[in-house]
Amino acid sequence: MNKYFIYLRVSSEKQDTGMQKDMALEWLKHHERGKEFSHVWYIDEDVSTQLPIEKRPALHKLLGDLHKGIKVWVYNSDRLARKVIETFTIYDKILKAGATLISSTEPALSDPLFLAVAAGYAQKTHDHIRSRVRDGLKSKKIRNERYSRWIPYGWKMDMSVQIELKNDKGEMEWKHGRLIPEPEEMKLIDKVKEMSLMGLSYGQMAKVVAELGFRNREGNLFHKMAIHKIAKRLSQCPEECVL
Repeated sequence: MNKYFIYLRVSSEKQDTGMQKDMALEWLKHHERGKEFSHVWYIDEDVSTQLPIEKRPALHKLLGDLHKGIKVWVYNSDRLARKVIETFTIYDKILKAGATLISSTEPALSDPLFLAVAAGYAQKTHDHIRSRVRDGLKSKKIRNERYSRWIPYGWKMDMSVQIELKNDKGEMEWKHGRLIPEPEEMKLIDKVKEMSLMGLSYGQMAKVVAELGFRNREGNLFHKMAIHKIAKRLSQCPEECVL
């Protein structure tokens, strides 16, 4: 009797594994043609391939549970990883355990040459999407438009201006989204710029801003990690864009 380890992964809480589950069971029943088989689910929900293997609980457990004769089913190769080197690291672990890798959408996945092509395509697509998102965020920053649910420190919402934004359904709506400098918070931004040029550590910066009386939006002292985040945005962003 064949035994399958079924690995499912979604990278967002807005997604679900329902389609992958249906595809897996449909493929297994068709492939086994009435024969008995067993299967174990390994499901990573709201887990990105940006995380290392050991930080993906279900995948990490699956690799630890592997033994000879197991068939590892995935919807497609990008459920495992979106980097070629990581895909082959996982593939190597599967082979060394005496198991096989299969997919209903990529029938030749057990062929190393095909896997290399599939993994390369997944990485290229992922890199392209990241580049588009990064360019889109940069464009919003330069136009001083809001680009997340959080208003960045040093800025506030301009309630007199509305811009066209896409909602969760992909529809365009006019909403308040233009950001303008918040003078008091900008004093801290300027101080962090100054101290960064002086080469102070984040701990030293946090101590200085505390002594100068600066407080965060909750009225508490700035932790060094908060200063680090502000300094990091400064290093990544041109003078004219939102931090």
